[in-house]
Amino acid sequence: MEFPFTLYSAVCCLCAGASLGSFLCILVGKVFHKHYVHARFSCACILLSCAVAAGTVALLVLPQLSFNFSGSDVKWFIGIIAAGIFCAISYRIIFPLVLLLYITVSFVFAVSFYKNFGTLPDSLSVRVENNSILVDNQLFSLPQTTSDKIFIELTVMQLPPKVLLPLPRIWYKISGINYDKDSSLENGEKKKLSSMTRQTDKKVDHAVFLIPFFRSFFDYSTRDSYTEFFLLPGGVHRTSDYILRFKDSSGHFSPRFINVL
Repeated sequence: MEFPFTLYSAVCCLCAGASLGSFLCILVGKVFHKHYVHARFSCACILLSCAVAAGTVALLVLPQLSFNFSGSDVKWFIGIIAAGIFCAISYRIIFPLVLLLYITVSFVFAVSFYKNFGTLPDSLSVRVENNSILVDNQLFSLPQTTSDKIFIELTVMQLPPKVLLPLPRIWYKISGINYDKDSSLENGEKKKLSSMTRQTDKKVDHAVFLIPFFRSFFDYSTRDSYTEFFLLPGGVHRTSDYILRFKDSSGHFSPRFINVL
């Protein structure tokens, strides 16, 4: 599943579950002559309409209308629906707790990611001069025997589609350069990172990620992490200025060098 589909399908399932929970409260109130909030019926209808609208959009963005969902996908849908049901049944207790948990997780992850990656610039300046490379404010010195085949290393982390946090979907930073003469690297080659948890800020890790839930969710959220290598045009034996642009005109992550001088 891709992120746009998971986003709209999550809204659909959440609203459908909340609508179902509201109708259940009305039904129980009618059968057992219990008091219930009369506005529940209006809320249930509104939520059902939202579910239909979000479901329609989800189908529109679903590529090739493929419904081959795995077991984990089905469990994810059921979990979202169940969350909606319980939030509607106990909107004074469970809903605030779920909302607080969501805000807490979003805040903790945002702090950790920004500490590790910093801000996410649209582009960086790269200057090559006297066997050294200046990437923004980072200076990398190279030996005189360095080969012309120089790679800029970029650490990239992409949040999985099911992680619906209000954070950027792709995180990246310059992690170094590679100038090994015997290297068989190719431009755009990717090497998967074993764990992003070890690269997080230790204060955040010790303070919060001792909680098993946060650590497990963090490991899942950062599983799509890799180092990508970009060949520096022109080598390092002549003075050159470049712009390393990270996004294309449509806003998609597509790093490339633009020759300035």
